[in-house]
Amino acid sequence: MLDARIDVQAQYALFRLFKGTPLQRVEASQLLSAIQAGVLLGIYQQDQKVPALRAQELGSWWGKLLPAGAESRCVVEPLGKPALIAMRRGTPADTARYDAALLDAWRDCSIGINAPVRPYDATSPGDPPATGAAATCTGAEQRSAALQACADGYQARVDKCLRRFLKRAKGDPELAHQLELTETGGIGCATQSAPLHASCEQTAYDMCR
Repeated sequence: MLDARIDVQAQYALFRLFKGTPLQRVEASQLLSAIQAGVLLGIYQQDQKVPALRAQELGSWWGKLLPAGAESRCVVEPLGKPALIAMRRGTPADTARYDAALLDAWRDCSIGINAPVRPYDATSPGDPPATGAAATCTGAEQRSAALQACADGYQARVDKCLRRFLKRAKGDPELAHQLELTETGGIGCATQSAPLHASCEQTAYDMCR
């Protein structure tokens, strides 16, 4: 997964997520596909060159790129430029927290992309041992929990998408709806996020036999 557009800490995170829950596997697959397709510029530490230059474009500096107390941010400004994900600099002390912050930023990007789930192959070269073992899922109870997580993840993504447009519309619901339809190609946040839900459910059924 060596890619100059993905900081090494984010590469480790993606390896962990590809071995995680159905929802984590689907979202990580979509995230990587978005970078490879060029619709997401990359994942960087906040003080690296790409986010630092973006901060300058916005009249600021990299130290102000993340909100106070935040671990990540999807930088969608200025309009007309690909979004990028900025992560707090340094080696994360809590990898689970880092992974959650990465996916939270990815949801904030509200990029609709339907990508196949990247299969985890334990024999594939380049998988860092420090990224842990693959998650397991067995039985009806665990499958039910995985499916609920898929539904929750879908709803969280839709809610974030809607809030982003409402914020840009400064609270005007009609303008927010117009922006939503314009920027999602007329399909809206819910329909844009539907492939994630379907892919997550299928992954849950495949994992939890």
